[in-house]
Amino acid sequence: RAKAEAVYQGKAEISMCLPHAVAQAESMSNLVMDATPNMVLIVDRDMHIRECNKRMLDKLGISREEALERYIFEFIEVEDIEQVLEDKKSILRKRIQLETLDVIAKETIVYIESVDSALVVYQDVSKEEKAREQHMNLKMETIDIAQKVIDKQMMVAQEIAGLLGETTAETKVILTQLRDSMMKEADQTDSRRRKIEWK
Repeated sequence: RAKAEAVYQGKAEISMCLPHAVAQAESMSNLVMDATPNMVLIVDRDMHIRECNKRMLDKLGISREEALERYIFEFIEVEDIEQVLEDKKSILRKRIQLETLDVIAKETIVYIESVDSALVVYQDVSKEEKAREQHMNLKMETIDIAQKVIDKQMMVAQEIAGLLGETTAETKVILTQLRDSMMKEADQTDSRRRKIEWK
């Protein structure tokens, strides 16, 4: 009451009010939670949803009021959440597939001792994974095309080698025939010359 009177009289600022400061902090916290592109929720030991940000609500397709009355196992697999609540050891950036939400995510789960609950954060990496997959497919297609070009070049090289082999063999036959013909002609000429000389 004294604080309200002081504010009214201009002797104090409203921001100096402790309940106002707490409300402001909670408001900022909610703003950050809703502004993040990640899906964030808090789950207790019974798998009951205690808090949920807007991105997660959009993925679940329910309102905040409905979410706070539901259990997380109704929507997704909960083995990792159960494990963190059991051994109180965090899971950091584990790649998982949330099939029911059609999302590939990096999962971070942290145990919150003060409320015996788990803070669960899912970073949606579906677009990055799809881009990586497309990039990998493009690489594989490029390798496949390169392999086909290499195979074709090998076939052409074998055909050329075959043709060269054939022409080489033909050339050898012709040269051999020419040589034999010249040798025969030389022998005949030599033989005639000897006959003439003998006579």
